[in-house]
Amino acid sequence: MGYSSLVDYVRLSPNHSGERRYPITRITPHYAGGNVSIETLGDIFAPPERQASSQYGVGSDGRVGLYVDEDNRAWTSGSYDNDNRAVTIECANLEDGSLTDAAWETLVELCADICERNGKTRLVYRGSADYDGLADGDMLLTKHKWFQATDCPGPWLDTQFDRLADEVNERLGIPVPDELHGWAKSLEECRDAADYAYCTCVVYSCGYSQDDRKNLTFDLLRRGEAETDCSYGVNAWLYWGGLLDELIGFWTAIEIDYLVSKGFTLLPATVAPRRNDVLWRSGHTALYIGDGMQAEALWSEDHSFDGAPGDQTDGETLVREYPTGGWTYILRPPAKEEIEETGDGMLACIVEIEDDHSGYKAGARVLWTAEAGFEYINHPDSIKLLDDMSTYYTGKPLFRVKSSTKGPWIERLAQVTINDKTKGVVR
Repeated sequence: MGYSSLVDYVRLSPNHSGERRYPITRITPHYAGGNVSIETLGDIFAPPERQASSQYGVGSDGRVGLYVDEDNRAWTSGSYDNDNRAVTIECANLEDGSLTDAAWETLVELCADICERNGKTRLVYRGSADYDGLADGDMLLTKHKWFQATDCPGPWLDTQFDRLADEVNERLGIPVPDELHGWAKSLEECRDAADYAYCTCVVYSCGYSQDDRKNLTFDLLRRGEAETDCSYGVNAWLYWGGLLDELIGFWTAIEIDYLVSKGFTLLPATVAPRRNDVLWRSGHTALYIGDGMQAEALWSEDHSFDGAPGDQTDGETLVREYPTGGWTYILRPPAKEEIEETGDGMLACIVEIEDDHSGYKAGARVLWTAEAGFEYINHPDSIKLLDDMSTYYTGKPLFRVKSSTKGPWIERLAQVTINDKTKGVVR
């Protein structure tokens, strides 16, 4: 049997398919739809006619119940593929859908334990069930509602997946970026570009127009008369959020070159996005605002490029789940304190892991940038894309740094920086 040592109560359900067909590569947290105990969940999953189960249950008191061994496929998500790959967890919830502090703490601890026992070194939430481009050491968070017509994981837990990944990764020893969660409900409360994007699209219901795309000001937003298009909106949000020093109104055709010139890092869309990342494909752009959501200006009320002021359909500018849109690239902004220093370029390299150490497996390759730290980029196509981008901007592919227990990467990288500051610099 395979299960967590955190288990406090066991009542095995007959509702499962026996041994799962695939290795465990996912975790799917559910909400129970009520403040039920782990014993009650055991009762619910016990009758064969119920035809439902989960691996674990977490009560509001923080205790853990076991109902289906991890070696077996539980019947939780309504998806043969997901349930064969995922450890599923039912969480007791309060009336508003939220979890108690005790339940949340246990959920984080349980997810970290599942990762560790299954040889995973990082928990990833990317807004979809697409595992392509993730590393062998990655565990993917998925949502029940992606596979069935349901509101599970509920209105509260649905917005906490980025936070869950961050807190689990902190337990796994991965540094967590200093990110905000949730969004401001007025312009006065905005703290960053993501807040301004959310307010533009949701709070103030901005309209869509290419002809009047620059009619995006605080005054027009408050009066319900604002209009913009996808690229001007992204430019404005980055400018208001302090990530750009000017509002030039770029178009998508020049967006990549312009943002890279401002110190943004160009990454393939297979990388898990972070709050305030710019999403790009030919002809369209949006802003990733965290918690699995993206903000964008889409089209006017009659699906044309021009329309009346204000959002007539609640769909001209909107927030929806990432990764809607078939994105090609992610443009990651520099830290605010680095914005004035981008003229000298951004140090970047690919670290090649020679033996198991520092939480990485032999043969792994990771992208390292001075701004963003580590990103798993193990897919060969992604490596080639990064080299092509570096060659385009610098005339040479990304610099390689080998790392082993005998020669940790940080020492070699420091030496490279001393010897030749131009190597591995993306301008």
